[in-house]
Amino acid sequence: MLLALVLAAPAATLTVGPTQAYKTINSALAVSSSGDVISVEPGTYAETLDLRGKNVTLSSIAGPYATTLSLTASLYMDGGTLEGFTINSSAATAIAVA
Repeated sequence: MLLALVLAAPAATLTVGPTQAYKTINSALAVSSSGDVISVEPGTYAETLDLRGKNVTLSSIAGPYATTLSLTASLYMDGGTLEGFTINSSAATAIAVA
């Protein structure tokens, strides 16, 4: 009898910031997998974010007073978690959370 054991890869923590390997949230999202945590350093991040199909946690390290998502077009989410950000949506054309 042959027994195969498949272990899931542990969740990764990807850090975003000016001195990190990931300079933008989107660059970290591109390599993230379900269950990963994307930790974002203080600053303003002007991006369009599409988290559809990405069950990740997007979390500010320093909280909403120090970290702003300045949406350049849209924010889409159908799972995952977004925590600890101020969201500037003045340029956004769509914000969709399912």
